[in-house]
Amino acid sequence: MDDGMTTGIGKSRVALIGFMVMWTAALLIGGCGTSEPAASSPYLDGLTVKLQESSAGSAMHEYKASITDQSGQPAALDHVRLTITMSMHGMRHESKGDMKRSGDGQYTAKLKWAMDGSWKAAVTLEKDRHKKTILTVASTNP
Repeated sequence: MDDGMTTGIGKSRVALIGFMVMWTAALLIGGCGTSEPAASSPYLDGLTVKLQESSAGSAMHEYKASITDQSGQPAALDHVRLTITMSMHGMRHESKGDMKRSGDGQYTAKLKWAMDGSWKAAVTLEKDRHKKTILTVASTNP
C-alpha cells in the first residue's frame, strides 16, 4: 500500500544517490586538480640534449647533459631528471636521479649501475608545468 510518504522518501534517496554518482564521476574525469605537469610544449619540443657518460669509480657513473634551444642557446629548465635502464633482454635494472644545474644549460648527475652491460638513458625535462622525456644514445660498459 502506498501512502505517498514512502514514495517521497524513495525519490529523495534516488536523487541523493544520483547526485553522489554524478559528483564522483565529475571528480574522476576532472582529475581532482592534479599538479602533474602537462604534456610537452613548443619550447621543450625544440630542445637538444647531448649526454656524456663516464665512469666515476666501480659501479658509479657520471652523466653530463648539455641542453640547448633551437637557436643553440643554453636552455633554462625548472627540473631535469635522468633515468637509465638496462638494455639487455630480460634485465629490468633501472637507476634514476635528479640532475643538478652546473652552469648555463649544463646539468650533471651520478648514478650507480647495477651491473656492467648496455644501458639506455632517458632525460626528462620540465619547464613551466610542461614535461618531455627524450631518449638518448645507449651507454655500454663491457
